[in-house]
Amino acid sequence: MLTGRLIIIGLGNIGMTLVRTLSRDFRLVCVDVNEKTLQAVRKLWGESVETYQGDATSRLVLQKVGISPADTVAITTSSEEINLEVARVLHQHFPEVRTIGIGITQAGIQEMASLGIEVEGIFAASATGMRNRLEHRSKTVHGIGIGKNEILEVEVSPSSRLANKPLGWLRPKSWRFGLIYRDGNIVVPSKSVVLKPRDKVVILGEPRVLKTVAERLSSSLSDFPLDYGDTGLILVGDRETPAFFSEIAYLASTLPLRRLILAVAEGTEIPELLLQLIADKDPVTVEISRTAAPLEVVRSTLDQRSCSLGLCVMSPGLLFKRFSAARAKRQLLDIFAQADCPVLLATGSHPYEKIAVPCLDQHASHNALESAMDIAADMYSTIEALLALPSKYISTEKEGDDYSLLKKNVSDVALAYRSSIRRVELTGNPIHSFSQALDGYNLQVNEISTANGGSLLHRIFYPDVPWSIVRRARPSALLIPAIEEVL
Repeated sequence: MLTGRLIIIGLGNIGMTLVRTLSRDFRLVCVDVNEKTLQAVRKLWGESVETYQGDATSRLVLQKVGISPADTVAITTSSEEINLEVARVLHQHFPEVRTIGIGITQAGIQEMASLGIEVEGIFAASATGMRNRLEHRSKTVHGIGIGKNEILEVEVSPSSRLANKPLGWLRPKSWRFGLIYRDGNIVVPSKSVVLKPRDKVVILGEPRVLKTVAERLSSSLSDFPLDYGDTGLILVGDRETPAFFSEIAYLASTLPLRRLILAVAEGTEIPELLLQLIADKDPVTVEISRTAAPLEVVRSTLDQRSCSLGLCVMSPGLLFKRFSAARAKRQLLDIFAQADCPVLLATGSHPYEKIAVPCLDQHASHNALESAMDIAADMYSTIEALLALPSKYISTEKEGDDYSLLKKNVSDVALAYRSSIRRVELTGNPIHSFSQALDGYNLQVNEISTANGGSLLHRIFYPDVPWSIVRRARPSALLIPAIEEVL
């Protein structure tokens, strides 16, 4: 463990993820030119973090930070020019301090090394690797395959969000558990086995998938939607609005998807600005879709390509203008079954500064809240849980107990993520009150299940409240596939 302070310079993707995954035992200092980013750090760490706004290539700024030989400096900006200049200043004026930096080109890596910097190459660098180096720990992930990392051994971190979850909850796809070592014993994996902190697990599967799974097991890294896959499928209809394309660009620049597939309705033109904004996704594939039926597009994409979908995006019109409410939900559930990934109905209500989670069922709201937390971590969003306050005149004792459990569930999730979730209590008909309240948010997150099916008469007397809210509310809706509850 460090004896001095840890000073992180540059809070980009790696820097911010490092901030979120570090142990609170660190004496953390953050330096960045962006005050909004520093505010996000203070929100995460509270009064225990020191923050300085300024250009770290300036010796005066570094002197203001008060760097001492006992400190460790991590240079994590995405600009090699800035990283090198900071490294030069540190080498000249603070030669005794331990410095770790991100190198991008081979020449940059060599120059950093010549300055006495411990260098992590950008293509191999990760927040997990940086954290392990800082904590003087060995790597938590060890490849034990035939040099190809098709088999990995991972120690489950106590801070991992997958710890204390049943294996059935984790939805292995393109990978699987081999063995679990716990307290010197072997535990045979099954859906009901709960993953425990400090378990050593052997996982098998596709190398690119295993890397993400290993990071999720060994740290508190979120990176939604990589739990599901690394490819985004964008369904583009023939009547999309500029706001829809703007939201696609926002998602492409914010989410850590490694690949994008744009399935475009015949005759539709993609704005040049959008193509420029997403050009860094390698590769970006633009396909002509001969059908606008969402399920058929998803099926053909999965049939023709070897990819793991992490997110499927479409406008609400592709569902609700083509199908009745019941058939639209059936299409959505079929997409969940085919792709096993969330679906975003994009209305153009970005950026996602305020996220709402309608809480109507304890199990479903727990999963939706966790997904919202993962998204908020990358987008610096605030989260509010919407709850339907039971009527004091006609509610039953069970409804009162369920409501108390819902409130406790919100508090438990907030505590687990070391963040805050504001509870908003609504009265009246849940469909109407929730739909009206959602007008003040940029994104709603819902788990959608197979419940509330049946005949037309059954649906009239027992309406599907979550689905009705999704159809009526104005903001974009992130729909999470239901996770089977493992007993």
